[in-house]
Amino acid sequence: MAFYAICECCGQLVLEESRRCPHCGARIKGLRFGESSSRGCYLITMAFVVLMSLIVVVVFLLATALH
Repeated sequence: MAFYAICECCGQLVLEESRRCPHCGARIKGLRFGESSSRGCYLITMAFVVLMSLIVVVVFLLATALH
């Protein structure tokens, strides 16, 4: 699994293994993130999508029931 880091100089996403940013040449140190953080973002996004879908279904059912 590849880990990425954020360059503190230019803010670009860089492979952590490279140790130097290909954009500005600065040493790479900073926030390390990988599978766990992307999984958390995925779960939050999916929960939001499911919640919004349920709201749309409920509104649709209420609109059809009132007519």
